[in-house]
This record gives sequence, C-alpha cells and structure tokens, in this order.
Amino acid sequence: MPFYSGSQTDPMQERIPAEYLGRVSGRYSAIMSWAIPVIRHTE
Repeated sequence: MPFYSGSQTDPMQERIPAEYLGRVSGRYSAIMSWAIPVIRHTE
C-alpha cells in the first residue's frame, strides 16, 4: 500500500490547486479505504 499511495500523491499535488488539496486527498483516501475491501472480496 505505501508504494501505491506514494505514487498517487505526487500527481495529485502537481495537478490540484493547494486550496483544494486537503479536500481531494481526504475524499481519495475515503474512496480507497472503501474500494480495497470490495476489490479483495471479489477476487
């Protein structure tokens, strides 16, 4: 997980304006924390 998370953080920081970065990062984390168990369950 740290390798994937780190590789996704850099593009987000480059593309998203600083005033929205916290909100986008929080939503992204929430979606990923929901999606990983769902993906694992379907395997």
